[in-house]
Amino acid sequence: MSKYENYNSTSRNYDKQRVPVASDTIAAMIQFLTSKQLKDIHVLDAGCGTGNYSSALLERGLGQVTMIDASSGMLQQARDKLGHALADGRVKQMLEVKLPELPFPDKTFDAVMFNLVLHHLEPKSSSTDGSFPVITKAITEARRVIKKNGVLIVTTQLPNILKNNLWFSRINENLTERNMKRWPELDYYESTFSAAKFELVETVNILSKHYLNENEFYEGPLHDWWRDTESYWALATEEELRQIKEKISDLKERGELEAWAKERDRARTEGSITLFVCKAM
Repeated sequence: MSKYENYNSTSRNYDKQRVPVASDTIAAMIQFLTSKQLKDIHVLDAGCGTGNYSSALLERGLGQVTMIDASSGMLQQARDKLGHALADGRVKQMLEVKLPELPFPDKTFDAVMFNLVLHHLEPKSSSTDGSFPVITKAITEARRVIKKNGVLIVTTQLPNILKNNLWFSRINENLTERNMKRWPELDYYESTFSAAKFELVETVNILSKHYLNENEFYEGPLHDWWRDTESYWALATEEELRQIKEKISDLKERGELEAWAKERDRARTEGSITLFVCKAM
């Protein structure tokens, strides 16, 4: 279960915004590194949410996926979306599981994906020293359940990208600084992958498409449905949210909101999401 966001509540709005960015790249890299055709590959989607990534890979011809998430609300959305694939066996299992534990035998999967999920695992009081023990455990568990020559996929947001590239992170500095502590730095990932016996093959900042479908709906912070799909807002106090809404409303009233946001949005030129592709050593 996320330590920050109540996804049982917000799951109903999740698919209004979220996009499985880089799913084409993920599919290609898994095939290339495993030397298997996509139809012969079994992937664990760990922290699958509503199943956006699983759905995208199945549409590209993935053979089989096992899906786990700690939120019953998210899993219900996934069942509604992928019930047909569950019935025909392409979705092997859909289980309510709390990371970092992966309740599967050793060497079960050709690949494991953690897509924008690892930052949800640490308690609010943890990770101040950069150690992120729960995330480290999840990565270690992934190595255990991945087959020889298997692949680990991690999509994440690096703290500097959150701070500098997203227009909405520029509204309230204190809120952004607190959010940055949730996301491990690049150095952490590099050392943790190595310690878990993964070779980091590729690190890519994704420029092609934003992970928020309605990123350019600049009055979004005024609306619950928009904020529900980005856990950044789960750390906002009532007073911070009031101030943010006041600023957005003021900019909108003066006809300056779009120009203000576009000036601060670097996602298209510098990226919003980082993709790590690792091979089991």
